[in-house]
Amino acid sequence: MTLSMKLIISSVLSYVLLVMPCLGISISLDYSHSATSFFNTGTSDGVTARAAVQAAANDLSDAITSSLSSLDMSSSPAYSGTSGGATITLTPSLSYTNPDTAGSESFSGSLSANEFIIFVGARSLGGLTLGQGGPGGVGLGVGSSLTGSPSEAQVQAAADSASASASAAMTRGGHVIETITGAFGDPYAGVTYSTSFGPTIGNLWFDNDGSTTWHLDHTTSVALSSSDLYSVALHEMLHSLGIGISNPWDDLVSGTDWLGSEAIAEYGSGTALIDSGGGHIASSIMSTRLSDGGSQEVVMDPDITTGTRKELTDLDLAFLRDIGWQTVPEPTSSLLLCLGALLGLTTRRRL
Repeated sequence: MTLSMKLIISSVLSYVLLVMPCLGISISLDYSHSATSFFNTGTSDGVTARAAVQAAANDLSDAITSSLSSLDMSSSPAYSGTSGGATITLTPSLSYTNPDTAGSESFSGSLSANEFIIFVGARSLGGLTLGQGGPGGVGLGVGSSLTGSPSEAQVQAAADSASASASAAMTRGGHVIETITGAFGDPYAGVTYSTSFGPTIGNLWFDNDGSTTWHLDHTTSVALSSSDLYSVALHEMLHSLGIGISNPWDDLVSGTDWLGSEAIAEYGSGTALIDSGGGHIASSIMSTRLSDGGSQEVVMDPDITTGTRKELTDLDLAFLRDIGWQTVPEPTSSLLLCLGALLGLTTRRRL
């Protein structure tokens, strides 16, 4: 092989390595409910805080390679199935928690292909809690139109057709986060229906009652005795994507043991890998940081030491894969272009 050919191949491989990790889902941040000064773009702190949360969203987006189809909820989409004289209609709905008021909000917007929206804000959390986050809520309206006296088999066939159509749209390509099931009453008590939902929207809020000293700038080392906004944002966004709060997660938790093959392969065992509350990786579990190969506590353990920053680790991504996400491969130097780095030490705060 000639030198020039080797150089061409090397250049192509380098291009692929540099570009592919950055081709992930797109996490969009929505501050439309944030009436607090925490994210006020009229202040330097508000601008810096938004930049830190955006950096966390970008790094997580770059690590996830799953594809999500577009979804339009603006016209309350309904999915029907008909068999004989029976027509069953299922109407899925999405909701989220208002990050500033804790009230419930309906989502009636549109999601572009590969887009995941997180509604961001701040409010008083009390105690040592730094932030909270999770997936949006889901609902399912059920309607029926029965002409004559259709058989139970016909009603079930109509329900199955409606269920399949609704799930095909709402899972956005087949990634199931939650499933709603139900059954009809007499005389069709044996007829069931269901709709599965994929990743769509999430919510995230940070403590703003003055009890937390925040380090807002994700581009500088974390100040001693301060809590890093970037790290907390990354942790809560992972909750929004289903870690700790989803059907696939619940299916793989057995007490404090984890049953998912990806995390077991990465860590070497699933025994005592989950914290006692069931929604986090166990405290003080270490893994390899994607950005530089260093050792670090995982992002998804339940707390963080003040004065420190956490970044995505191999084990965090393994848990994502176990609950259905596709992620970048084992760490490569290419990830240095997509993920940041930094460090620190001192007191622990809850996430």
